[in-house]
Formats: sequence, structure tokens, C-alpha cells
Amino acid sequence: MDDIYTFSTADLKEQAAITARYKAEAAYPFDDAPRRLITNQPFSLYYKIAGGDQLTHIIAYPGGIKSFTGPNDNCMHQHNHFELFYVLRGELQNRIDNVTYRYKKGDACLLNRNIFHSDTPGPDCAVVFVDFLGDYIEQVLSLEKSFDIFSRSRAADILPPSANMTAGRNTAYRNTISHTISRNADNWNTTADRNTPSGNTANRNAASRKLPAVDEVNISPDTDDGSILPDQLQVTTNKTDKAPVSDYGKIHDFLLSNIRGEQRYYRSYMEFTSTLQALASPKAPAAEEIIDGLQLELLNGQPGSGYTISGLLCRLIHSLEDTQAYHANVMQLDLSNEDFLFARIDNYLKESHGRISRAELSRALNYNAEYLNQIARRRSGKSLKQLGKIYSLEYAKELLGESSMSIAQIINTMGFTSSSHFYTFFRDQTGISPAQYRKLYRSRT
Repeated sequence: MDDIYTFSTADLKEQAAITARYKAEAAYPFDDAPRRLITNQPFSLYYKIAGGDQLTHIIAYPGGIKSFTGPNDNCMHQHNHFELFYVLRGELQNRIDNVTYRYKKGDACLLNRNIFHSDTPGPDCAVVFVDFLGDYIEQVLSLEKSFDIFSRSRAADILPPSANMTAGRNTAYRNTISHTISRNADNWNTTADRNTPSGNTANRNAASRKLPAVDEVNISPDTDDGSILPDQLQVTTNKTDKAPVSDYGKIHDFLLSNIRGEQRYYRSYMEFTSTLQALASPKAPAAEEIIDGLQLELLNGQPGSGYTISGLLCRLIHSLEDTQAYHANVMQLDLSNEDFLFARIDNYLKESHGRISRAELSRALNYNAEYLNQIARRRSGKSLKQLGKIYSLEYAKELLGESSMSIAQIINTMGFTSSSHFYTFFRDQTGISPAQYRKLYRSRT
């Protein structure tokens, strides 16, 4: 591909182990020998921008940038690094084993080093792949712990994830790749090798510069490039990971468990979808602003840029853990497309307390409403309407039992069109009135 990323074909022993495992699962997904994508950079950004009948590839790495026009490589592969992709525009299809998942603008996915997959940008898609080696991200997270002066929950009140990123888009941010994507989909300079912005000698000289605090990249003792041999992989039938989350967050736990913990033997990934609140907001997502900052710092070549990149990477992780902006699920293989979609359906039902229409759900997920209803029935035995009532009832009971709100305020908060509608709904579900439920609840507590 280039001197930043190279494909390596699995050796014969590894191919045999991969073949045996997948044939045992009756799901062999490879058209040719499985491959591994290897990078020699601790951190880099890889953009794919579809426009017309061509695909532009742009790679930003410490001190340099390269771009070229060429076809998409659809081969099934895994990495020697972690890959977080974020869809800036359009739709990306990501195939994991024999199942294809669709990601739209604002969605993201974090893949561990054991996942075999291929990605296919849609006709008007723009996507950025945030790639980092295991040793590098482990040191970044360790540094974050060292300077964790106050808790994340308190930090969210004091400094929002985008606090330093959204105070007016200055000239530098207007020149970033993602901002250019939003302005002009097809205007790309596709010279074969553009190391840095013209005239910036310091950046050109920094093209091979390594990020600080990374002396040796030796991710794991299991293989020479940090990946796990196929015969060590385990498959769990768990669809989503419900393990307790530490104070440092779900992504932090996922990464460290995949580097040193038991998850390094599993095929797992995290997927992120925008909340209804985020979809309705006119503001640019904090994650996009932070990715812009990462791109600028990669090309900056100034003293301290490496430390700034580490800090921005921590902020990117924190922004994706913001429950007001994203639903995050940890996924284990085996996983069908229906399991994947039902996890997203469940997220939106919980967020809206069941008060979301089929049309709104269809728009949020970009799937036909009846198809989503069929998935809900197959996975839960209940229709979307029935599931919605369950979540609405839980929320109504919570407000009646644990808040001081009047019943009229509760009706307004939940979005019921009339008090008679709410009273009828509640009595049909419980057999008693809201007032009787509140009295009964408080007498017991």
C-alpha cells in the first residue's frame, strides 16, 4: 500500500489454523489467503473519501501527509493495531466475518486486533480510520491516570469534551480534511506523495519523527507483531458485554483488557451510534472537532506536539463515552446483523423511555420501520410498540415513586398528549391509577 501501511499474508501455519477455526464454525469468509494490515507508526489517521467514480486515500502521520487515488482494497484482514473508524459523511459497510454492518454519518466502531473484516465506502462516503498501536495507547492511558486530578463525572460538569475545540472554528480548523469534506466533496489534490503543506520545511524534516514515550513497539508476547494466533482465539456466545465499567470508562477498559487482559484472546469490537439528542443538535460532534485537532497536530511538527496528540486522543475517547452523545456497545462474535440492529433499537428505546415512533426509529437507524419491528419480534417476542410501552411504564413508575413531580408534570415530561391517555395507559398496564401506585410505593418505602 505504501511505507506507512503494508499488507502481510499469514504464514502457512497461521493460515491452516484460521481455516480450521472458521470451517469448524461453518463460516469461512475469505476469498484468498487472510492478510494482516501492519503500520510502522504508533499513531496515524487514514482517510478514505469517495467522490464520483474514484476513491481518494489520505494518510496523516507524525510530521507528514500522503495522498493517492486508487481502488478500495476489499480483502478480509486484521491489524497489528487498534482501529477506530468514524464516518464523516455518507455510509460505510463494514463486513466482519460473513456479516455486513452499515454505519452512517456520525457512527463509529473500534476494532480489536483479532477481528477479520473489510470496509467498503458508499458512493458519497468519507471515513477516517484512527489507528494506534497497543503499546502507544497503553502509555497514553497510563499518562491520563497519572494526571487524573478529578473524576470524569466532575470533569464533565467543569470541562465538556469539546471545551477547547468549539470556541470558534479558526482558520487552522477551516483547513482540516474533515472540514473540507463538508464544504466540497470532490475537490481533492491527489498527488502521489504530498508530505506536508507546501513551504513547511520543518514539517517535511519531521516526516519520520516518532511520537514521544514510545521506545519500542512490541505489543504482546504472543506474536512478533502483537496479534493473537488463530488457535488461541476464543468465541463467546455473549452478544454484548455487560461487565461492570471502571471509573475510567468503557473504552479504557476495552483497550486495556485487549492489550493485557483476557479480551486479547477474543474477537470483539465496540460500536458507537449517535443518541437522539445528538442527532437533533445543529452543533458538530465533539469527536469531529477533536479529530481535526489530531490532524493538525500530526502535521504541526512543533515541540510538544506528541504530548498534545496524546491528550487529544484521550479527549476523543472521552467524547465517545459521553452518554448524551453516543450509545456504546461492546460486541463479541458470533454476532448476526439482527443482534447488531436489535442492540441499537434497544439503545434508542431506553434513551427515549419508549416514547419514539417507528418512523423516528427508522430515520435514526436508516432501516425500514417494518423490518426493525420484525427484528424486535424475533429477538424479544414483542413488537416495537410493546417494547416501547415497557420502557414508558418503567419511567412512569420511576417518576411516580422517586420524584416529587406532580402527575401533571410527569405527563408533560413523558410527552403524553393528554392526561386521559396517560391514565388509561398506566391503568391498562398496572391495574391501578398513577396516584394509587405512588401511594402504594411510598407506603412500602
